[in-house]
Amino acid sequence: MSSNSDNATTLAENKVLILYILNLINNDIRQDDLFKIITSINNINYFYFKQVLTDLIDSKLVGIHTKEEDQFIRITSERKKCIYSYKRDFTRSSKIKS
Repeated sequence: MSSNSDNATTLAENKVLILYILNLINNDIRQDDLFKIITSINNINYFYFKQVLTDLIDSKLVGIHTKEEDQFIRITSERKKCIYSYKRDFTRSSKIKS
């Protein structure tokens, strides 16, 4: 049961990290470039990164579009406020673990 909790926490942490970086960039970014940034901060493999990113796209927190055969992503403007609720929940769960 602890493993499921750890997995959920890791998933939430990676979502927060991606949303945070996208919020800082505040512009379109290629998926591969975002992956390079994320892996420089956190040890995450490409397939897990894609899974987390797909979850964010499916939940409409991140938008995706194709331009000249490259896929670009950006945090959706109406969803930027969700960063703060994720961040709040993450902070709360981190305090509980300590």
